[in-house]
Amino acid sequence: MRGQLGAEIGALLPAYPWDRFRHCRRRGGNGAFLAAILTAHPGLRGVLFDQPHVVADTDVLTSAGVQDRCQVVGGDFRRAVPAGGDGYVIKRAFYDLDDEDAAAFLRAVRSVVASDGRLLIIEPMIEPGDGFDWGKLYDVLLLTMRGGGSRSREELAALFGRTGFELTNCRTATKSLPIVEARPV
Repeated sequence: MRGQLGAEIGALLPAYPWDRFRHCRRRGGNGAFLAAILTAHPGLRGVLFDQPHVVADTDVLTSAGVQDRCQVVGGDFRRAVPAGGDGYVIKRAFYDLDDEDAAAFLRAVRSVVASDGRLLIIEPMIEPGDGFDWGKLYDVLLLTMRGGGSRSREELAALFGRTGFELTNCRTATKSLPIVEARPV
């Protein structure tokens, strides 16, 4: 994952208007992606949120010089997520969740997201048809490694609909990582 991160960041940053947000909440990882967003958009503030042991090391934020604009919060996403954001981003972590945990996460975000806010999910998505698709490849990989898997656009839309969101856009960012955008309804 770390080997791919530089290329992913290079593709993801220009693929979305990150400066539309004032306060971006990011679930997962060591903060490298959030640090890149904050570096590219100096007016943006962020929160890195994940389990306490995952966010214990903030060297990436310090190295990027964005630690003064980024709060680090440990917690359980199934219970609550940090409030006050107009952008909530989950990258390469939603496919690890079964539908029950995914719905719990979405409900937690829905309870705190600004009315004009957005939820972004950045991970492989299964495309329709029988042709080759990166999402299908990741789906098989995830099923064998973790028991989880990628979702189709229809599956994501249904999950969003059950939890107070509406799928509004899917932006192509890389061959394997679309940016799926949802808004609260």
